[in-house]
Amino acid sequence: MIKKTLCRILFTVQISLICSYINLVLAINSIDINYQKNKIIIHANKASYNKRNNTYIFLENVSLSYNLTKILTNKLIVETDINNTQIYTAISETDDVRIYHTTNQNEEKLEGKCKKLEFNTHTNEIKLINNAEIKYKKPNNVNNIIKSEIITYNIGNDSYQTYNSKNEK
Repeated sequence: MIKKTLCRILFTVQISLICSYINLVLAINSIDINYQKNKIIIHANKASYNKRNNTYIFLENVSLSYNLTKILTNKLIVETDINNTQIYTAISETDDVRIYHTTNQNEEKLEGKCKKLEFNTHTNEIKLINNAEIKYKKPNNVNNIIKSEIITYNIGNDSYQTYNSKNEK
């Protein structure tokens, strides 16, 4: 009698775990995944989580929104370091990683593209790497374009640093 009861309990627990796993897999491969932490919202078609190194990977039609900044990419890796700082790395082998920044009046202020982008939430620094290009408007409505291998800037700060510059207009 006790053996039958234990077998039923174990069987029920196994079925529950299998159902939980199936629900988890379905959630991870759903059409729209919403991830939100500290004012950062991520939408993606697919996602996975590695508990050992506390890393999320978002795939396909990924969109990261933070304040007035939006990053569009095909692959986004979210790593958390020992200081609980999150590093967001957007990578694209095919299309460009695109970044948009709007003003409070919903006017586009900055548009950039690159092959790899790193965003540090602690410093609010964004680094565009590999074929980086940004377009921005100066206060006198003159459009400027900067092309470089690496461009770094802080969100909310209009000072840019470029490295290995190709040309500047």
